[in-house]
Amino acid sequence: MPDAKAPYHLLSAYDGGEGFRLAVEHVANLLISDIDMPVMNGYEMCQRIKETESTHGIPILILSARGAGVDIDRGFDAGANDFLTKPVADNELLSRIEMMLDSTLTSQREKILVVEDSSVQRALITHSLAQQGFEIISGKDGEEGLELAIENVPDLVITDSEMPLMNGRDLTHALRQRDELKDIPVLMLTAADAPLNRAKGKHAGISAYLTKPFVPDKIVVIAEKLIAEHDTVLISEDTYDLIKDEIEAHMQGPIEMKGKSKPITVYQVESCL
Repeated sequence: MPDAKAPYHLLSAYDGGEGFRLAVEHVANLLISDIDMPVMNGYEMCQRIKETESTHGIPILILSARGAGVDIDRGFDAGANDFLTKPVADNELLSRIEMMLDSTLTSQREKILVVEDSSVQRALITHSLAQQGFEIISGKDGEEGLELAIENVPDLVITDSEMPLMNGRDLTHALRQRDELKDIPVLMLTAADAPLNRAKGKHAGISAYLTKPFVPDKIVVIAEKLIAEHDTVLISEDTYDLIKDEIEAHMQGPIEMKGKSKPITVYQVESCL
């Protein structure tokens, strides 16, 4: 393997039991694990690391010859942050390592909940958004997605339209019934972009649609736009004059817009307002 850009302090373990012990003792910045190991397999080790207070924040990359959808699903369910199938090129492995380390050593951006029953699509979306520094939470169906939203209160929800147990529209409707979740933007992924489906989605409270298949960069652009719009506060000119000093103390830059009846100033402000 070629030398990395910066030296890494490496610890190695023969099995999952030893890997868990080293993770607890050293609290590593990143853990790379196989699945099939003696004593404790990779799934079990991932789960124990995520259940342990001192280690639950360690990002985990599973590197395995197992590459079926059920194996990838089980890895993410156990707490893995990324999954690579062997054999893997050295430059691809190093790229994933550097990306995952960067996301832990720098402050993370907004929190995004990804709800998708396809393990392949979920991994693709998660990887694309994590590369941009977003904190990612993922679920495999609408019911799990709702539970994760209640527990974590994300800044954006990206959900598939058709899923087992609870579909995307029902999930969105359930989010809109809760005070702490009702204003979170929801991006719906769908393979059937019919006008009737859009009308039903709008009624449920969906913010935007993205039709499958799509390139990964597009979902990043849409996610950033929806989060930015959600953080925008609309203030009338009269109101602005009354609280001008307080607003400008937190303002990141005004954008002038013209409303239908009177001018409106849109201010991008921090969440303290």
